Amino acid sequence: LVPALRDYPFKMVIYKGRSTRRDSHSPVFDALGSPTNLLEQIRMRPYKVRRVFLTGLALNVCVAYAALDLIKQGFEVYIVVDGTAGIEIAEGHIAMMTMKMVDAGVKFVRADGLIFPK
Repeated sequence: LVPALRDYPFKMVIYKGRSTRRDSHSPVFDALGSPTNLLEQIRMRPYKVRRVFLTGLALNVCVAYAALDLIKQGFEVYIVVDGTAGIEIAEGHIAMMTMKMVDAGVKFVRADGLIFPK
């Protein structure tokens, strides 16, 4: 994790792309549409998860696909903008994917605007 985020009380940190046989931009579904274990892990929690806050690289690829997949699964999705960065793989790609996320209902927040219980 980013050193500045280590003090926050995260409930879960998810890693993706662990298969050498399949690409996976999203931690929810791999490139072939097969589910990873993320939704299962979320649903096994003793509390109901409604909101998911995302950070990571790259905003317009991995973070975007995760956000869009989670929105489709009924979660409120927030991207922590100062915890991610886009990679301009083609001119306008960051803007296009950002608008796609906004249109889908993804919200964008800053880390300093989040309040965590002590």
